Amino acid sequence: MKRSLQALALCLITCLPATAGAEITRQYSAGFWEGALETDNAGAPFNCFMRAQHLRDGYAIFLRWGKDGFHLSLVDARWALSPGTTFDARVRVDTRYDRQIQGAVLGPTLLDYPFAKDEAAWVAIASGSQITLDSPLGAKSFPLTGTSKAIDKLMECASEFFPDSWLEDQTAPAPAPPVTSEAPAPTADDPIAYALGIMLGEVDGRPEDAFQAVVAQAETGDRRALWLAGRMGLSGYGTDEEHSVSTARVLAAAEAGHPEALTFLALHYLASDDPIKEIVGKDYLQRAIAQAHGPAIAAQTLLEEDDWP
Repeated sequence: MKRSLQALALCLITCLPATAGAEITRQYSAGFWEGALETDNAGAPFNCFMRAQHLRDGYAIFLRWGKDGFHLSLVDARWALSPGTTFDARVRVDTRYDRQIQGAVLGPTLLDYPFAKDEAAWVAIASGSQITLDSPLGAKSFPLTGTSKAIDKLMECASEFFPDSWLEDQTAPAPAPPVTSEAPAPTADDPIAYALGIMLGEVDGRPEDAFQAVVAQAETGDRRALWLAGRMGLSGYGTDEEHSVSTARVLAAAEAGHPEALTFLALHYLASDDPIKEIVGKDYLQRAIAQAHGPAIAAQTLLEEDDWP
C-alpha cells in the first residue's frame, strides 16, 4: 500500500507536462461553510462554491453556481461510482420542497444535482433545517444550519462573476464587466501560463526559461508558482537546484492551501514510518479532499482499503 501512495506522490511531480486545473482565487466564509471562486489557468471564472463537511458521516456537500445556474454536489471518498451515468433523484427540504430531478455521477466519488435557475430550490435550502437527497447508494441527509448565510455568500460570488446566469428578475449588485473565457496567448508577462506553454510544447522556449519565470512569480508568494517551481525542481525540469530548496517551495504552497502540494506532501508523510508525519499527512490529505482534489480522494480510498487507523 505504501508503494501505491509513493507512486501517486511521484506522479504529482513527474507526470509532466502539467495539466490545466482549477485554481481557487476569491474566498468566502459563513460559519462552518467555506467557499471560493474557482478559475481556470487562463484566469476565467467557471464556478462559485460553498462547502461544508458532514461531521458524523464524513462526506462533503457543495453549493455551486456556474454559468448554467445552481447545483448541489456531494463528495465522499468512500464511493466507487461509474462516472458519466445519471440517476433519478428525489430532493426534499423539510416539507417545503420536494422535487424529482436527474442527478449525474461526475466522478467515482462525486455526485451532482443540477437545479439550473430553480429559485425555489435555493430559497428552500437557505431557510430549511435538513435536506435529503436520493443517491445511487441510498438517501443522504444533511443539516442546513447556517445555510442562509452560505447561500448569501454564494449569490454574492455569482452576482459578480456570473451575471448573465442570473434569473432576469433577480436583484443583484451591479456586476463587474464579464471576464472573457478566451485564454490569452501565453507570454513571459504571464509566468505560469508561459511556463506551462513551454512544458506542453505550445510555446517556444527552453525548460530553463520556464523555470526562471515560475521562480520569479513564486517569490511574490503565489501558491501556484510555488508548487510549480517546487515540482519542476524536484523533477529536474530546467534546473539542478538542491531538492531541499524545491521541497521548501512545495511546503510553502501546501501551507497556502494548494491542493496538489497538500496531496504530494500528504502521500510522502503517510508512506513514512514516522507517527508524527502520519498525523500531519492525514491533515494535509483532508485539506486537499476538502477541495475535491482527485488524487487526494484516490489516496483516501487506498488508506481505507488497507484499514488505515
